Amino acid sequence: MNYRYRTAWLSLAAVAVAAFAVVACTTEVEVTREVPVEREVQVEVTREVEVEREVQVEVTRQVEVDVEVTVVQEVVREVERTVQVEVTRVVDPPTATAVPSMIGTISAPDPQTESGTAVIGFAGIGSQVGRNANQASDSLKNWGVAETLFRRGPSDETLDWLATDWTISPDLTSATVKIQQGVEFRTKDKSYGMLTAEDVAWSMNDANNATNPTSIHGQAGDFAGLWGEWTATDDETIAFEFSSFDGTWKDDYVNQSGQAFPVLSKAAWEQEGDDFVRDNIVATGVYLIDEWSQDE
Repeated sequence: MNYRYRTAWLSLAAVAVAAFAVVACTTEVEVTREVPVEREVQVEVTREVEVEREVQVEVTRQVEVDVEVTVVQEVVREVERTVQVEVTRVVDPPTATAVPSMIGTISAPDPQTESGTAVIGFAGIGSQVGRNANQASDSLKNWGVAETLFRRGPSDETLDWLATDWTISPDLTSATVKIQQGVEFRTKDKSYGMLTAEDVAWSMNDANNATNPTSIHGQAGDFAGLWGEWTATDDETIAFEFSSFDGTWKDDYVNQSGQAFPVLSKAAWEQEGDDFVRDNIVATGVYLIDEWSQDE
């Protein structure tokens, strides 16, 4: 072999060997290793913290407080209406009583009406009624137009008025009453005769529910519980029986200061009729009705 060619072959072989070596040395090796890595991680952390905040709390408590209170009292005053009733006086006034020196001299007021006339005013006057069954007023005996049987004295004693005497049976079951004589029934325009026991009995029986069930007199029921029918045994005597005896009968039920009845004229009722005596007062008082002003 030519030397020159041998050298080239060897060189080529060397290169081949080298190339083989290189190929053998570049084998791929996969290596895994742990390395530290820095990365951002979101972590949700819950913790308890103290927070200061304002809280509105409604607190109710009882405390003692000194308070000055002004109380305003409303005063309601009831106004009474005053009405005037003109009447005519038909009898002389009683004799004046001496005035004690400690009081001094009292002068009469200047008259505001003509001589012989008095004006009487009081609150709540209703209709002029002259019959007890139709509720003739108790006021008639109190201001001098009508009269009843007894009255009371200064020491609370029983005094005669239209009655002059009375008796009670021992067993307290009946009574009799004596009546004055010479007392006239009249109006301003007419006389209706003299008072008799019959007028007194009629006046009571007309008012009493026991003897007149239709009566609306103010004491109709009181009379019914006390006695039955009154009877005139003669012109000046009345007799009756007690339904239930009451020791105050003469001090209350037939007395000016009590729950009494006015004595009215039976003759006027018989002569003039119901309509007349219902609207006109025929009695024995010292005053006669001249004008009656209702509800003024």
